[in-house]
Amino acid sequence: MTRVLGIAGSPPFIVACLLFVAAVVAVLAASSTSALGQATTAETIRELPTFLDDRRLQELEGLARPRIEANEFRRTEKLKRKAIEADVKRKADEMRRAIDGEQETTAPLAPPGNISDIIKPSQAVAAPFSPPAAEAPAALQMLKAGAATALIPQKPIAPCRPTEPAQISTIPTTGGRMTINVHAPCHSGEAVTISYAPYIFVRALDSAGRLSFMLDLFQGRDAPLSIVFKDGQRLPVAIAETDIDRVSKMAVIWGKPVNLDMHVFEYAATHGGGGHVWANSPSNAEASRAETERSKRGRGFLSFASEGVLPGHQIEVYTVWHHPEQTSGIVATALDFETRGAALDGETCGDGPLAVIPFETVALRPRMPVVRERGVISAARCGSNLIDKARYIDEALADLNLSLN
Repeated sequence: MTRVLGIAGSPPFIVACLLFVAAVVAVLAASSTSALGQATTAETIRELPTFLDDRRLQELEGLARPRIEANEFRRTEKLKRKAIEADVKRKADEMRRAIDGEQETTAPLAPPGNISDIIKPSQAVAAPFSPPAAEAPAALQMLKAGAATALIPQKPIAPCRPTEPAQISTIPTTGGRMTINVHAPCHSGEAVTISYAPYIFVRALDSAGRLSFMLDLFQGRDAPLSIVFKDGQRLPVAIAETDIDRVSKMAVIWGKPVNLDMHVFEYAATHGGGGHVWANSPSNAEASRAETERSKRGRGFLSFASEGVLPGHQIEVYTVWHHPEQTSGIVATALDFETRGAALDGETCGDGPLAVIPFETVALRPRMPVVRERGVISAARCGSNLIDKARYIDEALADLNLSLN
C-alpha cells in the first residue's frame, strides 16, 4: 500500500524547512511592493529632470553671449544709420527746394557757356540752410552721392575773424580723383559751389566751416577748378598730380532731380554677373586695380555716383585701369532711367516735367583730348511697360576700347 506523506505526518526537519521558505517568499514580496510604491510616488512628485552638473551649460552660455551682444549691436547701429540717412535726405530735399525757389543770382557760380539745357541756372544758386547735424557726415558717406562728398566733423572753434582767409588744400586719390579740403570759419553752415568747368556741385560747410569733397577728374587736369562762396568770393584750386594717366573715364551728366544709372559690362558680362559694374555693384579702386594686375586686362569701378537729391549737376563716372600688355578688349555701356523704371506713370512719362531728360557724356582717355557728346532720353507713353531693350539705352554712351595702342 502506498502512503502519501502530508505535512502533519512529515518529519520535524522537513516541516521547519518548508516554513522557512514560505517566510522568505513573503518578505521578498513585501519588499518588492514597497519599492514599486516608492518609485511610483517619486515619479509623480518629480515633474522635471534636474541637472547634476550645469557647468557645461554655463560654459556654452558664456561662449554664445558675445555673439548675441554683437548681433544686438549691429541691429542697433543699422536702425541708427537708417534714421540718420532719412534725416540727411530730408535736409537735402529742403536744400534743393530752397535753391529752386531762389530768385537772386548775383554770384557768378557757373562760368559763361554753362550747358543751360542740362541744368537750369536757378538750381545752381547757393542758398543758406541749416547746418548739418553732427551725425550727418557718416550718413553722407553711405549715400551714393555722399560717397563723393563728406563733411569733416570738428571740435567747436572760436568765432572767425573777418580778415581770416579761407584755406583750401588738396590730396591726390587713387583712380584719377582728388580730395578738396576747405576751411572757411566765416562761412560756417553755408552752401558753397565747387566749379569744375562747366559743371558745378553744391555742398555744405559744417558748423566749423569745413568741407571735404572728393572730386572725380573726369575732365582731366586742365579744366579750371574753383570754390565759390555765397558772397561771390571765388578761390581757384590747383589740380594735384594724380594717377589719371593710368585710367580712362566715362561720365554721364544731367541736371534734373532724377536718378540715372550707368551700367558697364566688362568683356561681354551679363546683367548681374561678374564684370557688371553699376551703382548697386560699384567695385572699388583697389579691387579693380588688383584684378587688372592679376589678369593683365583692364578692370574698372564706379568712381562717382549721384541720385538726383543734391543741387547742382548729377554725375556718374566709370573709371577703368589700363594694363600695358593688353592689346584688345571692349567695355560696353548702357544708361537706365532708374527713377522712371519699367512701369510708366506720374511725372516721368507723357507730358510730365521729368519725362524728357537731356544729358551729356564725357569720355577721357590717356594722352587724348576729352570727347563730349549730348543726348536726350525721350518721353514714353504713360501706362505702358518698357522692355529691357527700351529701358536700358545702349547707344546713350560710347563703348570704351581698353587697348591704348
